[in-house]
Formats: sequence, structure tokens, C-alpha cells
Amino acid sequence: MEKTLSWVLLAVALILGVVGLNPAQTPSDNQENPVGAVSSPDIPSRYINWGGVRTWNAGTALNTSNHILCALQSPASTSTLQFAAVRAETGTTTALTHIYIAKAATATATTTALSDGTYAVAANNQFTVVASSTLANAENLIFAPNTYLVVNARGGAGVTFPQYSMTGNCSAQWVELNTK
Repeated sequence: MEKTLSWVLLAVALILGVVGLNPAQTPSDNQENPVGAVSSPDIPSRYINWGGVRTWNAGTALNTSNHILCALQSPASTSTLQFAAVRAETGTTTALTHIYIAKAATATATTTALSDGTYAVAANNQFTVVASSTLANAENLIFAPNTYLVVNARGGAGVTFPQYSMTGNCSAQWVELNTK
């Protein structure tokens, strides 16, 4: 009996010794290729890095309290606008004579037009305006860090704000240049 107990203790000591020399790998030891998951189709980050290309997205509901319908900030590094869109799901009671998509250093300016502004919308109509990477002035699609994509709307003569009763959203997508 004593001999069996000695063999059992020796076996346990041997097992503990082998396990002690070869500890299980902890998660912090294997960070070369981290794996994660998102439990919904919505990604909480503004960007996704896929195959070495970082794509930034931004979107917001329409601001109908003044003529700036939305202003979306570009990434913190030089980037190229892939597309920008403004969509009204419900029309406004006031006709719009011009809708501009522009870039600017501030959220309240429309310095460089990305669309020609000739989009007119009759009262109570829905609309979608898209500026894409097929614009003739491609150099205007390059955004300096932290600049703004601004959508500006104008009504007819005598329109004061807040005048627009529409609902909808603005969205944009940029590709970051020189990502590592």
C-alpha cells in the first residue's frame, strides 16, 4: 500500500512538473493575429481597415434649423472622398432652389463646391443628391485632415429659417491615404 502511494505521489509530482514547465498560453501571448467579433451588423467604429485600406464613414440626421443641412468631419489624416449623399425621406413645405455639397475648413462654410448646386426640389417632394468619385474636378475630392463635407440648401426668395420640415440624413465615405 505504501509502495502504491509512493508511485501515485511520484506520478502526480511528475504531471505537475510537466504542466509547470509548459504553462498554458495566455491570450496576451498570442496578439499577432487577434480575433474578435461583432454581435450585430452594426460596426461601432467610424472606420474599417480591410486589406491595408482604411475606409472612413460618417452620417447624421438632417439639421433643418438653418440652411446647413449637415456637416460631416473628414478623418484626421488626408483622405479621398468616395461618395457623399443627402436624402430627404419626407419633403419640406418650402421649395428648395439650390442644394450644394461642398468641402470647407469649418462646419458652417461651403468653400469648394463638389456639386454644382443646380438641384431644385419642389415643395413636399423627397430627394436624393449624390456626389461621387466620378466628379470632373477630382482634386476637390482630396480632403485635408479634419475638414468638413457640408450640405447647404437654399429656398426661394423670402425664406427664413427654420423653414424646412423634412426628415432624412447625410452620409459620406472617405478612403484614407498612406495607411500602414
